[in-house]
Amino acid sequence: MFDKIKDMYQMQKQAREMQTMLNAEQAVGSSKDGSIQITLNGSFEVTNVSVSDASPLTKDLVQKGIKEAFTDAQQKIKGILMQKFKGMA
Repeated sequence: MFDKIKDMYQMQKQAREMQTMLNAEQAVGSSKDGSIQITLNGSFEVTNVSVSDASPLTKDLVQKGIKEAFTDAQQKIKGILMQKFKGMA
């Protein structure tokens, strides 16, 4: 019985370590014109959003730029995580 408790504790510890590792990874995605940047961590949480002051953006351009930047960041973080987990396997 104590072995099962010990195993559960080890699994929880590994899960916490994995979560810490995921949160440490980051990727920045940009809209095609570079006016909007979004940063995602390895848990796919948005950690930063930046909108350039340099160019006047309409609502439609902001919406399109956010989608482009998020998609770009998502693809980048997926690639980073795939490489990281590939090395662990």
